[in-house]
Amino acid sequence: MTDCPTLQHESFLAFFEAIHGRAPFRWQARLAEQACHGDWPRYIKLPTASGKTSCLDIAVFALAHQAWRRYASGAAIDAPRRIYFVVDRRIIVNEAFHRARALKRQLKEAADNPNSPLFPVAYWLRSLADNDHAPPLDCFELRGGIYRDDAWVRSLLQPTIVTSTVDQIGSRLLFRGYGVSDRNLPIHAALTANDSLILLDEAHCSKPFSQTMEAIARYRDAYMGPNEAPRWAAQPIRTPFRFIEMTATPRDASGNAVFQLEEADYEVDKALDERHGCAKPIRLERSNAKGGKQNAQLAKDLVAQAESLAEGSDAQAPCLRIAIVVNRVECARRAFELLKNKYGDRVELMIGRMRPFDRDRLTETLQARFQCESQEQLTEPHFVVATQCLEVGADFDFDGMVCQCASLDALRQRFGRLNRLGKLPHARGVIVMAEGDLAPRKPDPIYGESLPATWQWLERHATDKVIDVGIRSLDARLAETRSNDADAVAKLIAPSLDAPVLMPAHLDLLCQTAPRPAVEPEVAPYLHGPNRGVPEVRICWRADLPEDCDGEDWLDECRQTLAICPPCSAECLSVPLPQFKAWIQGKDGEASDDSGDVVGEATTDDSDFEAGSSKSKAKPVTHRRGVIWEGRECRAVSGADDELESLYPNTVVILPATAGGWTQLGYVPNAPKEPAVRPNGDKYAPPTAEERHNLARIDVASEAFTQTRDRLILRVHENLMTAPADRQSLAGLWDFVSNLNLAWHYRELLTPEEDNPASAEPTEDVTTPDLSPSRSEELRRVRETLAKKRAKQVTMVRYPGGFVVIGPRISSRPELPRPSFDDDFDEPASKSLSSVVASPSTWPTSRRKRSGWSKMSASNRPLQTLSSPPPGVTISARPTRVFRRCSLVHRSTWPTCSPNSGQSRHGERPQQPPVFWAAPRRIVFRPAFATKCFRSTSPVTCGTTSTTW
Repeated sequence: MTDCPTLQHESFLAFFEAIHGRAPFRWQARLAEQACHGDWPRYIKLPTASGKTSCLDIAVFALAHQAWRRYASGAAIDAPRRIYFVVDRRIIVNEAFHRARALKRQLKEAADNPNSPLFPVAYWLRSLADNDHAPPLDCFELRGGIYRDDAWVRSLLQPTIVTSTVDQIGSRLLFRGYGVSDRNLPIHAALTANDSLILLDEAHCSKPFSQTMEAIARYRDAYMGPNEAPRWAAQPIRTPFRFIEMTATPRDASGNAVFQLEEADYEVDKALDERHGCAKPIRLERSNAKGGKQNAQLAKDLVAQAESLAEGSDAQAPCLRIAIVVNRVECARRAFELLKNKYGDRVELMIGRMRPFDRDRLTETLQARFQCESQEQLTEPHFVVATQCLEVGADFDFDGMVCQCASLDALRQRFGRLNRLGKLPHARGVIVMAEGDLAPRKPDPIYGESLPATWQWLERHATDKVIDVGIRSLDARLAETRSNDADAVAKLIAPSLDAPVLMPAHLDLLCQTAPRPAVEPEVAPYLHGPNRGVPEVRICWRADLPEDCDGEDWLDECRQTLAICPPCSAECLSVPLPQFKAWIQGKDGEASDDSGDVVGEATTDDSDFEAGSSKSKAKPVTHRRGVIWEGRECRAVSGADDELESLYPNTVVILPATAGGWTQLGYVPNAPKEPAVRPNGDKYAPPTAEERHNLARIDVASEAFTQTRDRLILRVHENLMTAPADRQSLAGLWDFVSNLNLAWHYRELLTPEEDNPASAEPTEDVTTPDLSPSRSEELRRVRETLAKKRAKQVTMVRYPGGFVVIGPRISSRPELPRPSFDDDFDEPASKSLSSVVASPSTWPTSRRKRSGWSKMSASNRPLQTLSSPPPGVTISARPTRVFRRCSLVHRSTWPTCSPNSGQSRHGERPQQPPVFWAAPRRIVFRPAFATKCFRSTSPVTCGTTSTTW
C-alpha cells in the first residue's frame, strides 16, 4: 500500500511538460485545478490558437487525480471515465485523435517506468480499468470514411478518449447510432450517456446539437444537486455526465458558468499574448462582379489580390503561404483553375464536394505545407483555394489570406488561420466584396442579411480601407459597438438553426431498438436542424462495372460486381440532386454548383429538385448511365425521365468509369482525364486500352475498402489495371480469371513468381495506397501479404470478369479481447460474401460462354433460400423498400406468441398471424404479443400488391 504513488493537483505542471515539452499556459493550470475538484464549467470561452485541445489532457489528469483521491481519502469519483471530443469538422477530429493517440502511447510506456513523471497518472488510470493487462488509456476515432472500431464499448471501466463528429456521437445518444446494429444500439447509448464527459468544440457551428444535448442533460437530471429529487428518472442516476461547450460566443455568459481568459493569463504567458495581440491588417476591396457571371468575375479579382500578396512590395515581404476562402463552390473551382494554369502543383483545392478518401490525403498534404510550425521550407508562393470547410478549427498558419466577404463570425474564424502563432510580422490579408452582394434581390442563403451588414460595419471602422482583425483588437471594437447598441453585433452574425424540441414522447420511441417502432422521429434534425440543406445523392465510380447497358443481364452482373466490394462512404462523392440530374441528362451548362459548404444552407424552391424542371432540352447522353445500389438489388439510372423519377435524396449511384463526370460534379485531386466521347451510331465507341488504363485510376474501391473495413482486398480485373506493370504484378492470376474450372490454391497463386521484380518486404501494417498513375508496387505488396495468411483467413470470390481475394483484419488489439456484442459489419468476410454473390451457374449465358464455365464445383453451389413466407405470415402494404446485409435464420427459431400470457416461445407456430415489413438492413417480425428480428438470405421486396421472396 505504501508503494502507491501520490498525485496532487499541483502535479499537472510536471505531467503536461513531460508530454509536450513545455509548461502549460496559466489558464490550463487553472482549469486543471477546477477539474480535479469536479468543478467543470458549462462553457469554455477561448479565442483561436489558445490550445483548447489540451482539455483532453486536463480531463485525463483529473480522472487519475480523483482515482488517487479515492484511495487516499475515500472521496467518490465524479470525473467521467469516457472523454468525448466532438466537433463537426473531420480535420479537427483527426488532429485531436493524433494528440490522444500520442498521449496514450506515452502513458503506456510510462506505466512500466516508476521513474517517469507520467507514472502516477498511468498507475491510477490503470487501477480504474480493473485489468492488469489493460492500457492506462485507450483512444478511438469515430467519423465517416474510416474503419469504425467499436472496441471502445468492450469495457465499462476502461478510461478512454473518443474523438468524433456530431453525427456519430449524436446518433448514439439518441439510440440510432449510424452503422450500429439494432441489438447494439442500447449499449452504445448507455456508454455515451453515462460516465462520460462530452467536449463540444466550435459549439457555435453546432447550435442544433447543443440544444439537443441540453435536452438530454435535462432529462438525465445531469445538473441535479446532491439533495434534489430526480425530476425525470425513476431513481437517481449517479454516474457522471457532463456536457461542455467550447466556443467564443457562449449562450449563457452569467455567473461561473463560463471559463475564460484573464488579464493575468496574458501577463504570465507571453506566447499567448503574442498570438492574440498580434496585428492582422486587412485591406478592403470591392469587385464589380454581379449577376449570372458573378462567380467568374469574382474569381478573377480574388486571384489578382492573391498574386499581389505573393509578389510583395518594397515595404512588405512577399507571402509564401496564401489561402483564398470563398462562399461558393463554383467560385472556388474557377479561382483554382486560374491559379492551376499558372502555378501548377503549387495550388491545391479543398471543397466539400470531395470523396473522403481524397480529402484525407489532401489534408495530409496541406498539413505538411501549411500547418503551424511546418518544417517545410518554401521559396516560392503556394496557394490553397477553399470554401467554408477550411475556416473552422484547422491548425493551419498562413501569412497571406484573401477572403470573399461573409458574416463577421465567419470572417473571424477564417482570419484565425492568418498568422495563427503571431510569429509572421509581414502577414496580411484582403476582404473582397462583390457588387452583387451589396444589395441583393433576396438574402444570401447562408449568411442572410448579415453579409452586407458586415461589410458596412467593416468600412465604418476601417482607416484608409485597412482594418486590424487581430483577436484582441477586434474584441475591443466589438465591445465598443455593443456598448453603443446592444443588438448591433447580433446583426453581423449569420442566422443559425434551432433544433426541434426533444420531447419525452420522442425519447420513448427512440429507446425502442429491437424492433424499432413503426413510426419514429428522424435523428438528423436534432443534430443539424430541420428541413434545411440541398438534397444530395452519393456517387462513386467503378472501373470494373459492366458496360453493356442492355437488358436484365447487365443489372444482374452489376449486382454481383458490387456485392463482393460494396460501395462505402470513403469513395462516395456527395452531389446536389439537381446538379446530378442536370449532368446525367446532358445539360452540362446547368450542372454548375453554386451552393456553399455549410450544413444548413437554405434550399431553393422544391420545383428545382424535380427531374426535367428546366425548359432546356439536351440530346440524350447514352454513355452516362449507372446503377442505383440498394443492397442486394440494383436499378438502372440514366437521363430517361422514367429512371430519374426513382432518384431520391441520399441514393447511392455507381457509375462506370467510362461515364466520367468527376470534373463537373466535384473535385478529385490528380484525377484522370475525362473519357473521350466518340459517337458510334446510337451508342459510343468503347475506350482504347490506353484510355482504360487512365480511367482505372478513378476507381479507389480497394483502397476505400481497406480504409473503412480494415481488411486487405485484392481485386483482379482487366479494367482495374492502371498500367501494363499492374498486370505483370498479378502474373499467374489471370488464368484463374479466364478459366472457371481452374482449382483455387491461394498460396501458390498469390505467391509472386521468382522472375517478377523484387518488391518491398511485406509488413503486417499495410497502409492504404494513394491514387497514383500505377498501383503495381502496392498490388504486389498486398499479394505477398495475403499469401502469408492462413487459409481460413483468406476468402476468394468470383464475379463477372474477375475475382477478389479478401484477407483478415489488418490491425489488432492484443491488450483486451474484442466485445462479444460486436456489430454485423464485423462478420467474417466468408460468411457475408458467400450469401450475396451468385455462383457462375446464375450468370447470363453469354457470360458463362465467354468465361469457359462448364460445370459447377462444390464451393460454388447456389445457396438454398426460402421460397415462400412461413405459414400464417402476411406482408404489410408499405412502400417498396429493400433491406441489406441479411443472414439465414432457421424456421425453428421463429418466435411464437401465447394469447394468454403475452409471451414469446420457440418451437410452436404463431397463433396469431405476424406481420412483416421491410426497412434498410432489417425486417421486423411483429406478432400481436411478441417481437423478434428475422433475417433472410434473399432480398425481400414489400409492395402493395406483390411480394418477392
